[in-house]
Amino acid sequence: MADTQTAIDRLEEQFLMQMNFSRKYISRVQTQEQRLAWVKDLVLHMGVEGHEVLQASGAWKSHRVLQDSFSRSGVVEECVDVYKYLLNILLTYDVTPDEFHKAFVDKSHVVELRYEWEQRLKAMHDDINIVGVDLDGILAQYPENWIEYVNRELGTFYTLADFYEQSIPLPDIQRDQYEELKHCYREAGHESLYVKPFADAKQLLDGLKAFGLKIVILSARPYKQYKRMQNDTVKWMEHYKLPYDAFIWERDKHIKIVELVPNMACMIDDDLMVANQLSALDYNVVMRARPYNQLGDIENSRIFRCNGAEEMLKTIGELPFLGTRKRERRKNNE
Repeated sequence: MADTQTAIDRLEEQFLMQMNFSRKYISRVQTQEQRLAWVKDLVLHMGVEGHEVLQASGAWKSHRVLQDSFSRSGVVEECVDVYKYLLNILLTYDVTPDEFHKAFVDKSHVVELRYEWEQRLKAMHDDINIVGVDLDGILAQYPENWIEYVNRELGTFYTLADFYEQSIPLPDIQRDQYEELKHCYREAGHESLYVKPFADAKQLLDGLKAFGLKIVILSARPYKQYKRMQNDTVKWMEHYKLPYDAFIWERDKHIKIVELVPNMACMIDDDLMVANQLSALDYNVVMRARPYNQLGDIENSRIFRCNGAEEMLKTIGELPFLGTRKRERRKNNE
């Protein structure tokens, strides 16, 4: 703890030193347009300094015989120059040392987890005891919390029926207003950190674990656009003690899991279109019954619509997939 505090104190000292120097010109940057132009210049300068780090590293051109030798002091000094430009970017947006340190710790945690997920998914490729579980609509109460957010912001009284039965996102809301609301909703963490889980979410995952199944969580949340989403979602899973083995983040997540884990035992989803597509590929799909997935037709006997975790687990426990589907798929491919 003492070493961590010392590191934070040093970070604060670096911020303060750079701020005392940079305030001479950063104070002229007032509007968002000015900030954007300023940060663009800083990023370009940082790129130049990054090249100078490479220069100081010594022989980096594979086609040259006579090159500069490695300079440790040069590498350190050029890295300081890169860092000072980075500090200027942070100061331009009024980022504090504590805020930056917290973001660094959170990002490091997610990077480590992503590495573990990728390694586990690679090991799962030929495994049959895998179940894919959709995040929103199965574990997280979405779109209920989105509709609640809209109603709070606009003083409206929308329901799930309004959300799914209209040709526009929500009746009487223009698309640009809808998109702005959705942006604010996501940016503030309502979709990823403050959404409520279903009361039986933990019961479902614990039950799958009791069957000896490995759990792959699937999400189409736009984490590349909203950088906080992955970290928020991981914290959410940890807060509610929801067990899992790996995560897949992909817009077409049901296609990705088939690529990565082709012999999975079954999929748990709330989207009827996804269920029909997967069942057509000979996968069992267990659905959480929701108002919006009652409107279409089930196209395959491998789709099972269930009310709650208890019924879903009972259905999965009775599926004859363990040890059989892999043999069936191999036989069909011969």
